[in-house]
Amino acid sequence: MTDQGSSAVPAPGAAAAGTAAGADLGKPLADIAALVAELDREPDRSAELAAEALRGLAEDSVRVAGEPGAGYRPALLGSAPLRLMLPASYDQVRRCVMTLFDLANALAAPDTHPDAVAQLQTLATRLLPAMEAIRAGLHPVVALTAMRIEDQQGTLALDPGTGDEIRTSLRLLDTVGQSAEAIAALELLAEHLAERPGGTGAAERLTRILADAA
Repeated sequence: MTDQGSSAVPAPGAAAAGTAAGADLGKPLADIAALVAELDREPDRSAELAAEALRGLAEDSVRVAGEPGAGYRPALLGSAPLRLMLPASYDQVRRCVMTLFDLANALAAPDTHPDAVAQLQTLATRLLPAMEAIRAGLHPVVALTAMRIEDQQGTLALDPGTGDEIRTSLRLLDTVGQSAEAIAALELLAEHLAERPGGTGAAERLTRILADAA
């Protein structure tokens, strides 16, 4: 793993401003620091992407705690779903997702950060079923894409944000040499959709997304 000293997780003491505002981030930050240290020791480069997301969440949480009404960076929330799903260990994936609930609970205590709490809760709630899909053996990108499939009166469809998320995910995975594996997994998902009643349209759209991303 690369040296991450320049972007270390804020120490629990760094949450003093948040504590003063009523949000005690001490335990969540300590837990995140321990998980990041564990991920940094993993040989798999994808673990580094998860560690980076946790660092970003910790940094934004300290900022948000000190600024009532502030929220998390959109770019961070956009890439966090895949990043938090990438550790090879299911236990690490579970702990990554649980940090979102822990941070939300800490920020909810003073009731001065409703938008930030809602952001974290929305993200965590979406990741729970994806986390279980990964536990069942699905590739993280497939697990997240499956969460975007909507049944519209018997016709399966991918929600409007699917294309952007897949393209972003593939670019991210390309940095750790895993984009080809993800594309192959998504191609299998397209084949599966094509075989399901009402799934032809979703399968064709997914195939076009992959062709555009190639």
